[in-house]
Amino acid sequence: MPVSSNTSYVDTYKRENKSHGSIHFPAACYSAAFPETAIPLHWHDEIELLYVVKGKLLVQFGSERIVLNEGEGLFINSDIIHKTDSANGKYTLIHTIVFHPRLIAEPNNQNCWNKYIRPLTDNSRIPVLKLSEDSAWQEKILSGIRTSWESIAFDRYGFELRARNELSEVLLTLTEHQEVTGITMTGNDLRNNERLKKILMYIHEHYSEEITLDDIAQVTMISRSSCLRLFRETLDTTPIGYVNQYRLMAAARYLEETDWLISEIGYRCGFNEMGYFSAQFRKIFGMSPRNYRRSLAEESHE
Repeated sequence: MPVSSNTSYVDTYKRENKSHGSIHFPAACYSAAFPETAIPLHWHDEIELLYVVKGKLLVQFGSERIVLNEGEGLFINSDIIHKTDSANGKYTLIHTIVFHPRLIAEPNNQNCWNKYIRPLTDNSRIPVLKLSEDSAWQEKILSGIRTSWESIAFDRYGFELRARNELSEVLLTLTEHQEVTGITMTGNDLRNNERLKKILMYIHEHYSEEITLDDIAQVTMISRSSCLRLFRETLDTTPIGYVNQYRLMAAARYLEETDWLISEIGYRCGFNEMGYFSAQFRKIFGMSPRNYRRSLAEESHE
């Protein structure tokens, strides 16, 4: 199973749109280099393990931000909204493994599932856990992540068994030390995490339509001011600003993956005025939609 770019599994700013790995082996490894690539806000059912190969990484979840240095790693629990980017704008390389816990034990195996898996994935006190080489048990986890990643990425014979064994040890070590948490989510953070999921899913389903602040706030029955505060604290933008960002990212994807007319892409992404669409696209991508598509075509022929 060759390694993939992280951008291949995230459908711009949303819940991930596919499972990782396969039905028989629900795990996959990825590599991402920043700042050329940014992993946008997303969440998934699977557990994510990552480590920083080079540089300095910024991870945001809820209103919290974590900086990881070279050699450090992170455990991200199931269903936690997060995004990653370079912490200082300089070259940063990370390796990640995303896997469903049923790789280790099927839910119908109630003994293992209820004894080891659920206590970890259901633990709201450990949304993420920073991993450092300074701690012996955390270094053991980091070593397991690196070994698992290499086995999967390089498609070594028996990688399924090797990765499953290593990741089993990683989860066992996490369950043994899950009371030792450096970062927790408050009750308010957890509520905001769930609110944000519902709001983002609404935006991703309706971005081609007209969306107002009232529409967004109504999704979770909160006030306009609460909605503005939620986006400011978690996404550093406004609700409508996020809608426009999502529309532009969707437009970029359509420019790459379809041969639709640029005007059609604009309309499909909620822009009724093509001049405004082109101007906003240029602000984000540094070029017009037409030139963006042309640059992609030139890259593919190099």
